[in-house]
Parts: sequence; C-alpha cells; structure tokens
Amino acid sequence: MKFKEVLKEVEESKEFKDWHKKNSKSYVVAGFFTLNFEKMGKDKKPTLEQEQLDYLHGKKVSIFHISKENGKRKITITEEDANKQEKEAAKIVGKKVAKEQMKKVGAQGLEELKLPEKFKCDIEDLESQVRDEMSEKSMQNLLVTKIVAVLQMHDNKLIWNVTTIFSSLELLTMHIGVESGELFFSEKKNIFQVMKKI
Repeated sequence: MKFKEVLKEVEESKEFKDWHKKNSKSYVVAGFFTLNFEKMGKDKKPTLEQEQLDYLHGKKVSIFHISKENGKRKITITEEDANKQEKEAAKIVGKKVAKEQMKKVGAQGLEELKLPEKFKCDIEDLESQVRDEMSEKSMQNLLVTKIVAVLQMHDNKLIWNVTTIFSSLELLTMHIGVESGELFFSEKKNIFQVMKKI
C-alpha cells in the first residue's frame, strides 16, 4: 500500500467531496497507519489494521478513517479540536513548554504535509526498514506485534514517525525520511520506561 493511494481514495470519495465543500481551506496534516503482525493476511503480510488521514480546517481537525465492512472499504469522519494536542502535551511537559513547542510547528501545532513527487520510503517499505534497524540493534530475535506509523512534518522534513511494538513489551521508535529513506533517529525502550513518564 502506498500513501498516495490512500490519499487519492479519501479525496475522491463522496464523503470527502461533501465535507470539502464546507471546508475548502483545509489541508492534510498527518497520516496514521497500524500494521498488525498478529493478524497476517493470505499473502503472509501483516494486515493494515488502521488507516486515517487528518485534515486541519480552522481550529478543527477532521479525521478520515478507512475501515473494512463486509469486504468493502468504508470512509467515516470524526472531528476534534486542534488545540487538544497542546492540552495533551501540557499534561506531560508543562503548559509553557507545550505552547512554545506548538508555536514552532505552525498553527495549532499541525503543519501541512509537503508531499514529494516520489516516496523513497512508503507504507509498504516500513517493515523492511524496521527489520534492518532490528538487526543493527541486535533485536532480530524479538517478535513484532505491531508497527504504528505516523506520516508528519518534523524539522521541516516529511518523516515516518514509527513505533514498533514487540511481544516482549520492548519498543523501537524510528524517524525515517520519506524522500531519502534515511534513518534520522532510532531509540530502543521498554514500555515501562514510557509509562513512568506518563
């Protein structure tokens, strides 16, 4: 699956077209995908469990969810307050720091995705990128349960912010450049280390 295929499917849907008539000044700010390795498909590949695109319009974020119902793909829309992100961040890092961080990345902390002509790293490439990094970090014996990938802008670059969850409750977080396929950041953690911070 490629990101632009998902984008096209959403933006050519009746649901999007009807919504866009009222929200013409909107733009896509994130893509969110979950690969489930506990539910393998007939092709022996992980199932794409969650697919969503987030669009900012004013102070609202509309979330387009793609799901399967009776074998057919269905699009539903939910809406959120864009400032919710800042409020959630404030609980973790404090109000002042959260406000400063949100100012750095644009209106309501959400920046329009700057999509390149070609993706060097796409949804279908994430598993191999993760497996390569697992080898580098001597984690190849761990069992992957899920890969959660968010397409977002970070430091003026379009990246995949990828978190791999293992059956051992280990986590591997990676930032991968979409245009270059370059690994910008990688960190191995135990889920309990993350829980302590929350």
